Amino acid sequence: MAIITELKLDRNSSKPVFELNHPSGMAITCLFDTGADTPVWCSGWEYFNFLYPDNYKVHGKFLLGGFGDGVSVVDMYVIPQFQIGNILFKQFHVAVDCHRRFAWDLVLSYTIFSKMDYTILNRNRNIPLLRVEHDRSLYGTGIVMYEKDKEYVERIFSFLQPPH
Repeated sequence: MAIITELKLDRNSSKPVFELNHPSGMAITCLFDTGADTPVWCSGWEYFNFLYPDNYKVHGKFLLGGFGDGVSVVDMYVIPQFQIGNILFKQFHVAVDCHRRFAWDLVLSYTIFSKMDYTILNRNRNIPLLRVEHDRSLYGTGIVMYEKDKEYVERIFSFLQPPH
């Protein structure tokens, strides 16, 4: 039986943007990006480290593009546990841009939802919804390195975590 996670989208945004509640009480603004291969933290290192002090750096650099000013090389980190509604990611891999770039904090890539179905519901609604159907509440992420240069991350993949 499928589990449903519904996230209210910002009706004032032309993009699918929603907020997550961090355990600290802070809100994290997220952009759901079907064109992205890797989640990217866009609110700077200090804020990332404040919210996720148990993060750790992993091998691999990410070539960050699509932000309007060429390509920059950023480090990859892991957040040991990252919650999206009732979906818990263990070992959540994310590229961290050290500079604040946008109004949102985090770009959530299509690849982390690849084991799930999702729909954006707009019709006959005051508040649009991102509706995610998933088989379990526990997932993980991993890194795929470029074949020709193992120093660089090509993309992130997600997988079902075995039940406890």
